[in-house]
Amino acid sequence: MLRVRRYRRCWGQPILLYKTGGADGKYVLSRNYQDDDKSSVSEVIISDSFAVHRDASVYQVILTNALVLHTKSTVVSSPSVTTNFVQTKFSVGVLTIGFLPGTQVLFNGSMTDMGHIQLDGVSSTNVVEYEGEAALQELKKLGLKPPPDYDPNVK
Repeated sequence: MLRVRRYRRCWGQPILLYKTGGADGKYVLSRNYQDDDKSSVSEVIISDSFAVHRDASVYQVILTNALVLHTKSTVVSSPSVTTNFVQTKFSVGVLTIGFLPGTQVLFNGSMTDMGHIQLDGVSSTNVVEYEGEAALQELKKLGLKPPPDYDPNVK
């Protein structure tokens, strides 16, 4: 299956997940992580759906119609110590984020492992997965190309 993979360690900080009220409620995911030695990142992601799938040794979180609010702070020590902040905002139809096993999620006042999260009876039926030729067609519709390591002969 074609997937975009992005791995970040959240350095012991839990992922915060909220579901807004109403039948057409949205999900709000918040996370903080170190990007490199002197940079830290804070992200807030608002999406129409939230689903977790186990993929080999990581959990794949799939968010649809996602608005990503990304803030990066970098400490600069020359000539004096200052902190630079960069904010970006973008939206994407489908966002997949990889999390390592043991990642904790705070949702509805309860801390749980990413693989055991319960969305109050909400199933992941609002997530459509495509495989093989159908995945290629969906990528074309989105104006995307398959990853360079994609092998159409592997089933």
